[in-house]
Amino acid sequence: MNKNFKLLGTAFAMMIFGGTAIAQTTPVTNQAMVQEEIEVDYEAIFGDIENTEEHDVLSLLKKDDNFSIFVELIEKSQIDLNAAAEVAGGELTVFAPTNEAFKQLTKEQYTQITEPEDLAVLQNITKSHVLTRIIHSADFRENQVIENADGLEIPVATAGGQGVATPADEVIVGGARIVKPDVKASNGVIHVMDGVVTPEAGGMTSGFGEQ
Repeated sequence: MNKNFKLLGTAFAMMIFGGTAIAQTTPVTNQAMVQEEIEVDYEAIFGDIENTEEHDVLSLLKKDDNFSIFVELIEKSQIDLNAAAEVAGGELTVFAPTNEAFKQLTKEQYTQITEPEDLAVLQNITKSHVLTRIIHSADFRENQVIENADGLEIPVATAGGQGVATPADEVIVGGARIVKPDVKASNGVIHVMDGVVTPEAGGMTSGFGEQ
């Protein structure tokens, strides 16, 4: 664990996402390391919800067991998605890793997220998955860099390597692939991810995976 990582924050982000660094946090349930690998039917995610736009982003994530680890991380990080959405005019973009996505992490990386030495580490990782504006899949561009509320840069790539992303293109955000895009909620949009977003661009880092 790098104890000297820099939390890239602004007064706005701290007001919305909140939280003060503390000595220890309660470990998140170690589900990703113990459950057997299964094949996820991404198309079926949220499929039993008649109208996703009737639910806010956090409520929507809670309704699908594929996101139980991510939801637990959000709650442990003390990030208030609904408050962030209100300030952003009801416009959030959430990159939501499935439980299977967390299996792509090394044991050390997973422990760094779920058993951080201070709250700031967990907050910084979680905030890497939240934008205080809406970006639909068709809005992504090759070699694009997007910023979260802290100003942390997240690199974007499209499968074709050129121009505007199309529905047939793969979109890679912070090293993770969007596998189910544009799930509309009442206060934003969710992109289902097959990996954990790990922003590293412009010399900045989330503090995740550092030695």
